[in-house]
Amino acid sequence: MPLALKIAFRFLSLRRGGLGRFTAIAAASMVAIGVFAFLLTDTLSNAFETSLITSLIRSEPHLVIVPKVDAEKIDLANLIKNSSDVGSVAGVRPAAATHALMSANGISKVVLIRSFETESAGLVLGDLLAEDLRVSAGDEAELVVQVRDGNPRKVRTRVGRTETTGLYEDDSTVVRVTPTEYAAIVGDEIFTPEYVEVFLDDPMTADIVAARIESVAGDGIKALTWKGANFKIFESLRAAESFSAMIVLLFAAFGMLALAITAAVLVRERTGDIAIFRILGMRRGTIVSIVALHVAAIAAAGSLFGVAIFVLMILTLDPQHYLSSIIGVGLPVRSLSIRLSAIEPILAVASAVVSAVFSGLLPALRASRIKPLAGLRQS
Repeated sequence: MPLALKIAFRFLSLRRGGLGRFTAIAAASMVAIGVFAFLLTDTLSNAFETSLITSLIRSEPHLVIVPKVDAEKIDLANLIKNSSDVGSVAGVRPAAATHALMSANGISKVVLIRSFETESAGLVLGDLLAEDLRVSAGDEAELVVQVRDGNPRKVRTRVGRTETTGLYEDDSTVVRVTPTEYAAIVGDEIFTPEYVEVFLDDPMTADIVAARIESVAGDGIKALTWKGANFKIFESLRAAESFSAMIVLLFAAFGMLALAITAAVLVRERTGDIAIFRILGMRRGTIVSIVALHVAAIAAAGSLFGVAIFVLMILTLDPQHYLSSIIGVGLPVRSLSIRLSAIEPILAVASAVVSAVFSGLLPALRASRIKPLAGLRQS
């Protein structure tokens, strides 16, 4: 084994007590916390954003065109035609929605009735709403809606089927019906749409398509994207990510400071050893490498421990509860699609090691400048 490597192993040993061991443990702990916080927040925020976007673009319209004035004053037929002519639009349909009080089995709940295109008859309920009202396909339910003249209207109808969208709000409060059934519920002879729903080939281009539709349709309408409708949720996620990033950077700074102190203590405690190595002809570059290897090994050990804690937490604890606590609201998605990848842990460990080498560079250079005789006298 090369002499430099033997010496490095000796320097890496924590069998010697004193301040060096304490600072090394403190530095490794800081690195572990920083790596753990980074991996946890990054993984959970990505899982939440991916799950939310997937559920939204699967169950919600990608654009909603709302008249700025009364819908009756807007030529919806012309609006639908103009919207359909815009590139990347996959489908356009007129729609309407209203709130109602739904009752079944002595239980009542406020719901949102929305029109949608389907061939099935009867109410289409989210599975959470059906569970709350204790109903299933074929059961009767009563709806109380406010008609256009302001009077309440009671309607007896049946549940057609239940479905799951993956969104808490949709599955617990939304009732979907065909346009014909919607007209019957609100007491209209024919279905009267109130807004237009637009579906895109690429939902991520919703902002661009919305601007095109507004330019074509004029000032009488407002195009609301699925991103804009859920602006507060995405803003909460961004705020949580920023707060988490500040915590990660704080622990990273403390970790680098602790590693620099560890390297300085190492050089101070082993000045005599370094002086002897210099007398024996060891090059300054070798001494720098030994000190750098010491702090790099501490950072690697701490970061690997942080990765182990992260994997253990993801596999054993409830990530949705944790993410709800840092966002500050209940999660709109019912399940998180968490993907454990080896890339992020590898990058975290590599970043910790590189940062450790840079933080210990100044003490390492100081160690290489120790004069042999002066170092022996000091020791």
